[in-house]
Amino acid sequence: MRRSATAIRAYRGPAILSYGFRPFFLRGAIAAALVPVVTLAALAGFIPLQDALSNLRHELIFGYVSAAVAGFLLTAVPNWTGRLPIAGNGLSSPAALWLAGRIAFAASEFVIPVWRAVFSPQLAARGVIAAVTATPGFLDKTALAATILAMLIWSVAPVSMVAAVAALVAAMLTLTRMYAWKGWRTLAEPLVAILHVGYLWLPTSLFLIGASVLVPSLIPTTASLHALTAGLFGVMTLAVMTRATRGHAGRTLSADRSMAAIFVLANLGAVVRVGAGLSKDYAQFLLFAAAIFWGGAFLLFCLVYGRYLVTPRVVSN
Repeated sequence: MRRSATAIRAYRGPAILSYGFRPFFLRGAIAAALVPVVTLAALAGFIPLQDALSNLRHELIFGYVSAAVAGFLLTAVPNWTGRLPIAGNGLSSPAALWLAGRIAFAASEFVIPVWRAVFSPQLAARGVIAAVTATPGFLDKTALAATILAMLIWSVAPVSMVAAVAALVAAMLTLTRMYAWKGWRTLAEPLVAILHVGYLWLPTSLFLIGASVLVPSLIPTTASLHALTAGLFGVMTLAVMTRATRGHAGRTLSADRSMAAIFVLANLGAVVRVGAGLSKDYAQFLLFAAAIFWGGAFLLFCLVYGRYLVTPRVVSN
């Protein structure tokens, strides 16, 4: 870890290329903020709705989530292992590959299709999670195994009764696991509490998976998908990105009003997006509202945390 800190202090190039989280968190947040624009354009009739949904699915995973994961791994792995972080030209290369993937997708009819996936292999090869800070107990292992099994069954047989039962069992085990964490005790520390709130979207999505099989006329499959993506992925990655940015940029690890607004908007956007799938009469209005809320969370992140990501770390006396 000392070697890692020494290398960071010795770097003299652009601040945004001084650490892995900087370019990827900023670009990923920009991509996430732009994704709802596609929804609004579709609702306004500028592009076909089906094309918009396809673009949203693609860019949420391959644009935003990939950038958030890459930024996290390129920052956490050097800290965990004591290895030197990549910076400067070494960091600009994977960042450029991610950007090339976004450009290639936007102009997909003009480029070779294989370039659509250019962002991924190079980033994934740069690091794996090498350490954990706590030893999982029996309940943790059982809940995780049940969740993985439920997701595998759901991906193979999404409308089967086996998938419904597996998802509901996994949801109950995950909720039991979360109860054991006593997350309500963290309410005084928003930076920790939001991790519990974000993780709560996992059992919510599992419950909706089971419900969509048992009562498909009331609960569409899309409800579980949006709980998983807009809810779990969106809120958890924002929670990690805000905390990591403040910590590594030399800012105090405390929540302010802007951070609270980011978390509220992200969760509200996810709730409304799930609700849009459950409502037939107000679906279009709810889609519009969800895009505003969820996109607004990432836009606010860019406005508030963007300056931390592009300026040098604050060094305390």
